[in-house]
Amino acid sequence: FCGGGASAFAAAGEVLEGIAATSALLGGPGAGAGAKLVNQALVAANANGAAEGLALADALGCDRAALLPLLDAAWAQSTMLKRSGDLILEATGDLAFEASAAPLRNFAK
Repeated sequence: FCGGGASAFAAAGEVLEGIAATSALLGGPGAGAGAKLVNQALVAANANGAAEGLALADALGCDRAALLPLLDAAWAQSTMLKRSGDLILEATGDLAFEASAAPLRNFAK
């Protein structure tokens, strides 16, 4: 997520190649920060949707261990769900209060 002048972006090309799998100049100064905001908005929406879906699965009595691989192969697949699904299955206690499970708190209902 880069913003700024084309010459500055070109000058940083070698450094960006070393630290990022992909990069693009998205516009002038501030465009990179704006793109990061868009990314975080989508991550938050995805995390919330996954939390609501898992809460619904629990309320319906679905077996999470059987459900998560199915979701991973369906249109419901998401990076957030894949990243946190196994951790959720292995968690003990209340995820909302486990300091070491900060990303998982987003999935706790």
